[in-house]
Amino acid sequence: EVLGYLGRQPRTRRFCTTPKVMELGFAYVASHPVVMAAQPYLAQLSSASGETASLTEAVDTDMLYVAQRATTQFIPVQTPVGMRIPMYCTSSGRAWLSRQSDEAVAAVLAASALAARTPHTLTAPADILARIADCRREGYAWNAEELFMGDMGIAAPIVNSRGQVLAVVHVSPPTCRWSPEQARRSLAPLVIDCARAIGSALVG
Repeated sequence: EVLGYLGRQPRTRRFCTTPKVMELGFAYVASHPVVMAAQPYLAQLSSASGETASLTEAVDTDMLYVAQRATTQFIPVQTPVGMRIPMYCTSSGRAWLSRQSDEAVAAVLAASALAARTPHTLTAPADILARIADCRREGYAWNAEELFMGDMGIAAPIVNSRGQVLAVVHVSPPTCRWSPEQARRSLAPLVIDCARAIGSALVG
């Protein structure tokens, strides 16, 4: 409170954050090497796909949005920088997990509340593991209306020269413009190329 990051609500006098906390988040993003390297490639991906392109990184059992280039078209769900989404039912989470060991994946799933966010959410560990295995084989992960209705995701891991996954890039095609089959066929190659380009830009 003395430093100015906490204040009190006028009516209840309960603590609340102040706009000054934005300084902390901005400082993190502004100095993030992957975020800085990814910006032009996110812009290219958004332009080529016509959809919102985002960069996420892992925090516990979630993925955190750290950069984004939004589309000018209608999108049913807003997922701003700073938002966290669970790994188990998202394309970005599955892409991240695809580069982890089997033991690490099992630990994440065990620590996650595998709730059905929508009627389409995969909650059985065997089904989630099968999607992660698909990503390891095909180079990208996907989901269709598992976290939000009307929203899909196509994601690929960003890997450095040592084979370490640093972040994930993904696009968010809505079901009002794409079918899952169309999105996977047309957008997955763009997302994979974007992830590779960002990874290459980080070499050295």
